[in-house]
Parts: sequence; C-alpha cells; structure tokens
Amino acid sequence: FEMVGSSKTKRANVRLISATNADFNTLIANNDFRQDLYFRLNTVELHVPSLKDRKEDIPYLAQHFFNNVCRKYHKPSRELSNNALDKLQQHSFPVNLRELSHIIERALLLNRDDCITADHLNLNGEAKSNIASPDQLPLMTIAQAERKLLTMALTKAQGQSHEAANLLGISKSSIYRRMEKYNIVAKHFLENK
Repeated sequence: FEMVGSSKTKRANVRLISATNADFNTLIANNDFRQDLYFRLNTVELHVPSLKDRKEDIPYLAQHFFNNVCRKYHKPSRELSNNALDKLQQHSFPVNLRELSHIIERALLLNRDDCITADHLNLNGEAKSNIASPDQLPLMTIAQAERKLLTMALTKAQGQSHEAANLLGISKSSIYRRMEKYNIVAKHFLENK
C-alpha cells in the first residue's frame, strides 16, 4: 500500500474482522456506506444467527463470560447454577451477546455468594436495585458534597489529614487546599477517638 501523499510502497499483513447488525445492501442503496469500500472489505461474510435463535449455545457462552469476568476482576471461581442457566435460556436477548456478557458481569460483581443463581440475574431490570433513584437522592451543591466527603474522611481517619487524603484518593496538598477552602480544621476531628 501507499500512504496518502507518499509514493513509497509499504507492506502490511493484516486481517480485518468486523461485525455488524446492519443491512449493507440497504446502507449502500441509501448511500450511507461506500460500495467500493464494502467490496474491498468483504472477503468472507459469515452470518451468525441471533442468540435468541440459538438458545443451546447460551450455557457455553455464559460459562465463557463467567470465567472471563472472574479472571478480569481476580475473583475466585464460582458456580453458575442450573436455574440461572435455565433463566438465561428463557430470556429473549434483544441485544445479543453484549447483553449476556453484561448480565453475567453484573451478577458476579454485585454478589458475593459462592453460587450465582437465577435470583442474582437482572434481566430487563427486574431485580430490585439497592441504588437510590435520582428523586430519592438529597440535593446538594458540589461544594456541599465535597465538604461532606472531607468531614467524613477526616472523621474516619480521626483527624489524620494524610490518612483522610488516602481514603479520598487525593494528594496531601489537595486535602490541605480543600480543608482551607472550607475552613476545616483537622484537630477538631481528634476528639472523635
């Protein structure tokens, strides 16, 4: 190939693999995708049926995602129960593999049980979340929230500003600047011992 603006020929050995749920014939007909580019890229075309049309693959894919998430987050290997697999196979999966992957990841991250069951799966938002909805959150300004976080961290650190900085994930100079900004004195938190 030659780079744009260059006459020097370069060699590359690549294979481009891509996936889409788009209908290229429609995209090309509507001039939303260049026909010449399509024919340059389209060496081999594979049609993979939707996950809802191959339910028998769900247990294998779920276990694959399960193992990947355990490795990714350094979680001990846990069991995926049969009732969880049954529930996954009954789901329609309108979003396909990405949805399955996220369901498994969410179940593993939000639960500490040794076995992930059907109750741990959040399909279509059916599981109750312990996260407050926006209308349940108390309104406060950014400054109020920052001040509250500072006082909470200093209380927990018993007035040790360097320890409070570590708890908040900020530098010592940052916590000192913020304490000065909000007139917070670290020694007032020493009494909480």
